[in-house]
Amino acid sequence: MAGFSANPFKLENASLRAGMSDRDEVARILSDAYAEGKLDDLEYQERLESALRIKLLGEVRPLVIDLGSPKHLLARREPPAVAVERIRAEKRSELRRAVTTWTGLALLFNVIYLVTALTGAGLHYYWPIWPMVGVGIWVVTALADARRPVSPKELERPRDD
Repeated sequence: MAGFSANPFKLENASLRAGMSDRDEVARILSDAYAEGKLDDLEYQERLESALRIKLLGEVRPLVIDLGSPKHLLARREPPAVAVERIRAEKRSELRRAVTTWTGLALLFNVIYLVTALTGAGLHYYWPIWPMVGVGIWVVTALADARRPVSPKELERPRDD
């Protein structure tokens, strides 16, 4: 549950006392809605003032329920700097996975090539190049993706965790 002390959309929590973190969370939800154009200036100001005066969690629902589903409203968004670093780490991880896979397959294919060559087939046609090139395409695209700056579209993508 994001930044609320308890889920304000559950009836059994309506009579619980709201804390400062609960008020801050309502303010975050209202700010997000205002930024998305769901609230005009006046309505945003009115709701924000009401949010800062919340005493019980039951007062949260009327302020935000028309702005989205409870699940959507409770979802926590990462700060942009954290999201950028997380995306960069995912890209580095993908690059490591691609390089490790390419290295392992190149080693395997070359061992097979050498074993077959030494058992009488000879060193005529170097066939391991083709699967290495195929997997190498993944390495090159992962490298290009890791070097590319994080785009705003990637920041909008929901987290998988």
